[in-house]
Amino acid sequence: MRMRFKPYARPELNACAFSVDDPLSQKGTWHQSFVRQQPIHLELGCGKGGFLSRLAVAHPDINYLGVDITDKVLILAKRNIDRQYAAAQREPDNVKIMSLDIERIYNAFDATDTVDRIYINFCNPWNKKCGHKKHRLTHTKQLLLYREFLKDGGEVYFKTDDDDLFADSLHYFPEAGFEIVWKTFDLHKNEPEWNIRTEHEQMFTEMGIPTKALIAVKKPSEFKLVYKKEKVVMSKKAIHTPNAPAAIGPYSQAVQAGNTIYVSGQIPIDPATGEFAATDIAGQTRQSLTNIRNILKEAGADMSNVVKTTVLLKNIADFGAMNEVYAEFFEQPYPARAAFQAAALPKDALVEIECVAVV
Repeated sequence: MRMRFKPYARPELNACAFSVDDPLSQKGTWHQSFVRQQPIHLELGCGKGGFLSRLAVAHPDINYLGVDITDKVLILAKRNIDRQYAAAQREPDNVKIMSLDIERIYNAFDATDTVDRIYINFCNPWNKKCGHKKHRLTHTKQLLLYREFLKDGGEVYFKTDDDDLFADSLHYFPEAGFEIVWKTFDLHKNEPEWNIRTEHEQMFTEMGIPTKALIAVKKPSEFKLVYKKEKVVMSKKAIHTPNAPAAIGPYSQAVQAGNTIYVSGQIPIDPATGEFAATDIAGQTRQSLTNIRNILKEAGADMSNVVKTTVLLKNIADFGAMNEVYAEFFEQPYPARAAFQAAALPKDALVEIECVAVV
């Protein structure tokens, strides 16, 4: 189930002392950002914070960082941490949370931000398409990123319910210069005292699905990596749907290249009639964005996948009215955008919108 946008999330997180508003600005200074200089443990994909909140409050001698990509989830982690520390009658001075795309974690950490341990709990297995496996948080390319700030001898604790992800990860870790020092295909059969069951872990256990787990240790930096960069062959596929205006020239409604979808500029033509859906800027904006949404749907994506838009206006004075309708189609984090006045648009349209989406 897709979690709803929470308009209160960002303001509440901004007011929270242990929520980091701009993690990129902390690069190289994470240790100094805590009250006490002590080892840092990092949870990648902390979700609702059930695991992180209990771990941090139980170990005041460790500083904890929790990372997730969306405020909709991070706000729940913030509230879980508040509850756990309130129950313990302590201030949450050894824990921080932040919103960050883990695939680009190198933008927020460097070698001086030494981390002693990383937790990866029930991450997305990305097993629907072979090409998506590289997005796994335990994929070799990701583990190589973590090596940059995980100390030599540092540990990665990994848990999953997915058999294929676990089997593949048993190869990923050695490829990236890690030694798997412990593993189990049923964590709860002889459950270690240190284990804290996550929400997903409990759910899968009740469904009869065993939790697979491992501990991997980073070998010294001089270890010769055996990972070989995969040869990338770029695939290109045209996207077409009858629910958007047909291309009337040597172009496609959209083209997907790898994980990126490029949607051609959409003017406000109703594909059912072949005519403009409206004569006002609001109605034309709505139709242009509806066309984009239908094209993305054909590609198996939606408006949340959009990372960049370009809006061309016949009259820049229409920007405000366009913007009101535009806001109905997107949720935070909003895509990047450029808006221009054009000398003329096809069929004398008031607006044309194009976009780039990533899946």
